[in-house]
Amino acid sequence: MMEDYREFWRLVATRPYLTRADLLLHLDAWVPNTVAWEPTYLSGVGGNGQRILLKDGSEVFACVPFAVLTELVCERYHLNSEPLKKRYKSATGKSLGLPLVMGNGRSFAAVQSRKHPRGKNDGC
Repeated sequence: MMEDYREFWRLVATRPYLTRADLLLHLDAWVPNTVAWEPTYLSGVGGNGQRILLKDGSEVFACVPFAVLTELVCERYHLNSEPLKKRYKSATGKSLGLPLVMGNGRSFAAVQSRKHPRGKNDGC
């Protein structure tokens, strides 16, 4: 596991943005150390991405949508998100921003940061 963590940081040092494949390959290195993630615009890539904040105060940028990052976290903890999404939608009437409660005092919840989008597919 420590080797995976080192390899993950070598990868982060060589690339400005990680892809879905990069994140999937190193789930054990970043998911347990994730504190939060937030949508952000990635200049140079021309699209929305995520800023992932880690326990040690560092940050990683990933060129993936919010929903994909949520699915990756679910995959790491062997959660099937479909039943969770259905229950969340029946309770709230909303289908996006599935909150995840992981145990050990960790939970992830989507918070809308802007009332009016700045453009098409604005993730914030």
